[in-house]
Amino acid sequence: MTGRTGILRAVAPDGDKPRPVAWLAPEGGGVEWTTDPGAVTPAGPVTPVMLPWVAR
Repeated sequence: MTGRTGILRAVAPDGDKPRPVAWLAPEGGGVEWTTDPGAVTPAGPVTPVMLPWVAR
């Protein structure tokens, strides 16, 4: 565990790796990084405001 926090951008392939990885970016912008999707934990509950594409 690195203690890094960021915004989950995608869970997608990374080159020729056999499993998808989680792509994250710092909240204020910057260099993205990857990690195992199982290492990602939510910072808090997801609310409708956080999902603007969901019809209300």
